Amino acid sequence: MDIIIVLGVVGSIASLIGVYLAAPNPRSRVIHAIYGFLFVVLSGYLVYYYQRDAEVANLEAGIERLFDSTQYGQNERGFMLASLALLEKHKERFPETYSAARQLCLESGVTGDPKGKLSVYDGAHAMNTLLRALAPNNARRF
Repeated sequence: MDIIIVLGVVGSIASLIGVYLAAPNPRSRVIHAIYGFLFVVLSGYLVYYYQRDAEVANLEAGIERLFDSTQYGQNERGFMLASLALLEKHKERFPETYSAARQLCLESGVTGDPKGKLSVYDGAHAMNTLLRALAPNNARRF
């Protein structure tokens, strides 16, 4: 759901409530203002929670597609590059995870000359474990 749609619905509901509950005196106007403010704050929190949850679900779906489309154990280099691309897409949400995955790729030589003693197979295994930790609901499937 888009934030504009949600705010439109919230505004419509708040205006309908304002029409049905007339404000003849100053005290009831204050009550309406407080009620409207709380309604908007609650709606904003729900939109934020929904978007955060949708982002995590999007990441889990991406991890599931990654494991379904790549053959872990047959093409470690491709698996690591695809994993890094997926994590780069979500690096604002998981910056430390992305930097750890990038370091794995650098140390195993996937994105250039090897910078450490990590083999591509060990790097792919570590990346596999990292992705399983990000999608705990689907980890048993992979």
